Amino acid sequence: MTAANKRAACQAWENAGRRVSRLATSAKSAEVLGLELGRRAEDPQKVLHESDSATRRPRYALHKH
Repeated sequence: MTAANKRAACQAWENAGRRVSRLATSAKSAEVLGLELGRRAEDPQKVLHESDSATRRPRYALHKH
């Protein structure tokens, strides 16, 4: 599939109200996919890491006395 076809398919799905997850198998692949689509793309490991970091509670907290 050419970059133009990928971009057109992504745009068509978004225009139809679909949510498009732009994930690639690695950071480098995500960079290439993002350039091809003209939109940001991510690799799953980064997405999971950021999601986990955002929901994780700290083990220790400072308390004022």
